[in-house]
Amino acid sequence: MNKLFLYFLLIFVLAFFSCNNSQVIYEDDLEISTIKKSILDKESDTLWTSELEGDFLKTNYEYNGAKIANSLPVTFDLFYFDLNYKDKILPELESFGSLDTSKIPDDLLSKIRSFIKDVSENPYGDFSSYFDKSFYFSYIFFLDQLKNNYQKYFQIEFPYKELNCEKSELQNSSDSDTENVVYPALFTSNRIGQAFISSDLIQIPVRLYNKKSYLDILIFIKVKNYLIYNIEIKNWSK
Repeated sequence: MNKLFLYFLLIFVLAFFSCNNSQVIYEDDLEISTIKKSILDKESDTLWTSELEGDFLKTNYEYNGAKIANSLPVTFDLFYFDLNYKDKILPELESFGSLDTSKIPDDLLSKIRSFIKDVSENPYGDFSSYFDKSFYFSYIFFLDQLKNNYQKYFQIEFPYKELNCEKSELQNSSDSDTENVVYPALFTSNRIGQAFISSDLIQIPVRLYNKKSYLDILIFIKVKNYLIYNIEIKNWSK
């Protein structure tokens, strides 16, 4: 009797655990199925970015000769080219700056070049036409600095003599000799830099060369009539 009771008890226990395990497995499968369905629903409801040139990317093209030209899609951007684009890449000089003179009016640029040429060929000439009359003394100061430092930095004696030289010098030289005297230019070349322009003044940097040595100056000009009112020496270099 006891054996029979134990037999039925064993069957009952096995049946109980079997049911519980089935229920756990079922619940796990149900949870996985629910998660999968949520992902699919989320994916279907999501607005994805449309594929660019989808058909073009999926097509096999033969990239040889003229065939590629007939395969490529023709767009406005492919042929767009601005013929009015004039952005220039201009050089710069160390410790001087950009050589962009595009903002300087042509007539002013021509006037500055003419002034530099005249100073180089005859620093004791009449430069009153370039200057505001009230500030012509600034050229006298500039010439004095130029004369006193020229030999030190350029290693060349200042070639020009003042017009009020002693009479003995004039008497010792005939008229034909003085007329035929050709002095070497003070400066062999120059560079004009990027200008600073405001409502009433223009500041133009200029580098004056004599072979490898140079002199940096700033020329200050009034916007009205483009008259010079100051020249400032910024830097000498051997």
